[in-house]
Amino acid sequence: MMVSIKDLFLRRAKPAPLPTAAELDAAFLGKDFATAIPLTRRLAESGDAAAHYRLGEVFEYGLGVLQDFAQALDHYERAAEAGYADAWAKLGDFYLAGRGARASEAPGGSANRLLDMLSVRPDHDKALHWNRKAAEAGLASGQAHLALQYIYGLGVAADRREAEGLLLTAADKGSVIAQRCLGMLYAGGEGEPAQYDLAEHWFRAASDAGDAAACLALSLLIINGHATSGTHQDAHRLLTKAADEGHVEAMLYLGSLYRDGLGTPRDLSAAETWFRRASVRGNRNATLSLGFLLTEAMEPRDYISGASVFREAAEQGDAVGQYVLGKLYLAGLGVPQDDGKAFGWIAQAADQDMVQAVETLAALHAGGRGVEQDTARAIALFERAAAEGSVDAPYHIAMLMLEAGNDTPEIITLLKDAAARGSHAACIQLGIISAGREDYAAAARQYHKATELGSADGLFNLAFLRLRGLDPAPADTRSGIALLEAAADEGHGPSLWALHNLYADGDYVARDDAKARHWHERAMAHAGTPADQPDAQPEPESLLQ
Repeated sequence: MMVSIKDLFLRRAKPAPLPTAAELDAAFLGKDFATAIPLTRRLAESGDAAAHYRLGEVFEYGLGVLQDFAQALDHYERAAEAGYADAWAKLGDFYLAGRGARASEAPGGSANRLLDMLSVRPDHDKALHWNRKAAEAGLASGQAHLALQYIYGLGVAADRREAEGLLLTAADKGSVIAQRCLGMLYAGGEGEPAQYDLAEHWFRAASDAGDAAACLALSLLIINGHATSGTHQDAHRLLTKAADEGHVEAMLYLGSLYRDGLGTPRDLSAAETWFRRASVRGNRNATLSLGFLLTEAMEPRDYISGASVFREAAEQGDAVGQYVLGKLYLAGLGVPQDDGKAFGWIAQAADQDMVQAVETLAALHAGGRGVEQDTARAIALFERAAAEGSVDAPYHIAMLMLEAGNDTPEIITLLKDAAARGSHAACIQLGIISAGREDYAAAARQYHKATELGSADGLFNLAFLRLRGLDPAPADTRSGIALLEAAADEGHGPSLWALHNLYADGDYVARDDAKARHWHERAMAHAGTPADQPDAQPEPESLLQ
C-alpha cells in the first residue's frame, strides 16, 4: 500500500515512553547529568512531583548546572503543591534559613544583582506553614525545623516545651538534626538552666551518626568539664573528625588544641595550618588567632606575616585587627614605624567602642603621637573609656592632672576609683603619694594590694619599705631581699639592678661580689643597661609601650 506525502505530514509520531525511576537513578549515580537532567525534565513536565523534587536538588546542589536556589525553590514548590511531603520539609528549611546571597542580606538589598536573582531570602511565615505541614505528616526533618522556630520565636511565639516535644519525637525517629538540637537545648541558654547529662547524651548520638556540628559541641562539653566522661584526647579526636568534614569552627578549635597542647602534643605548625584553613573560609576568629600565633607564640616571632594577617582582618572592619595593626605601627613591628598610620587604625577600632582602643587613642592625644598633642581631648577619651568599664582610665586622668601641676582632692578620688576597679598602677601611685606624706602604713597597704593584683612594682616598693624599716612590720632584711628576688624572678628590671647594687655596695646586706655578678648578668640579659635605679619608684608600663 502506497503512503501519500500528505499522510506522512498528518500522521502523528507516538510519544517516547517516559523514563523510569531506575533509569534516572542510574544516570545520577553515574553522574551522567547530560542524560539525567533532560530525562528528569521530561518526567517533571508530565506532572511527576518526585521529578520536580529531583530537579530542585539539581539546582540546589549545582549538579551539572549553575547552582540556582531560586530555580530550586520553584521546583520544590511545584512538588509540594502536588502533595510531595519531602518537598514540604525542604521548603520549610529553605524559607527558614534562606539560601545564597540573600540568606543573610542586610536591609537595602544585595550589591550583586545576579547573585540576588539566584538566591532565596528567609521568610519565617512561609517556613512555619511548610514546616508545620511536614511535621503533621510525621516527617522528622519538618518536626526538627518547626522546633527551631519555636525555640527562637521565628514566625511564631517562642515555646520551649513545644520545641522539646517536637525534637524528642524527631530524635526518636533517628533525626540527627533533632538529636543535635536537643543537645543544644539542654546545654543551656535561652534563659534555661543547663542539663549537661542530657546534652551529652544527644550530642553523642548525633556525633556517632557523623554530624560534624555535634562532634564540635561534644568536644566543647568535654574541654569545659561538663561531660560525664571523655578526655582532651577524645575532644581532639572529635574535632579532627569534624574539621576533616569541613566544619570551619571545628578547625578553629582544633588549632587551639594544637597551640595549647591539649589532648595532643603542642604543635604550633599544626595550629597554624588549622587556623589558616578556617581563616580562608571566612572565620574571623581564626584569622585573629593566626595573627596572635605568629606574633606571640612562634619562635622566632613572625611579625611580618602577623601584620599581614591583622591587616586582612582590619580591612574587613574587625576592631581587634585594627587595634593590633595600629599597635604594630606604633612599635614598628612587621611594618615600618608610623605614628600617623597607627593613629588611623586605632581610631577606627575606637569608633567601634573597643575600650582598649579608646584608651590608646587617649594616650596618643596625650603624647602627641600621630596627632597634635591635646590633653583635654585625651582626658575626654579616658573619661569615655572609664564609662565603658576601663580599669586604668581614671588612673591615667589623674596622672595627666598631676603632670599639669594640679594638686586637688579629685586626683586622689580618681586614683581610689581606679584602685577599686583593680588598677595596680593606681595602687602604686597611691602608695607613692602616701610615702611622700610619710604615711608608710598606708603606702604599705597600697603596695600590698598592687602585689595581690600581680604587680612586680608592688613587690619592689614594698621591699624597700621593709629594708628601710618604714613598713609597719619590723625591719627585716631577709624578707625585703626575698621580695626583690620574687620581683626579679618575674623579670622586673629595677629589682634585678637593685639586687646587683645591694650586693655590690654592701647596703642592707653583706657585700658579696659573686652574688653581685650573678644579678648583674641576669639584669644585663633582661634589660641590657641599668636604666632603672633601685631607689626609683617605677610607674607601670605605658599604654604605648
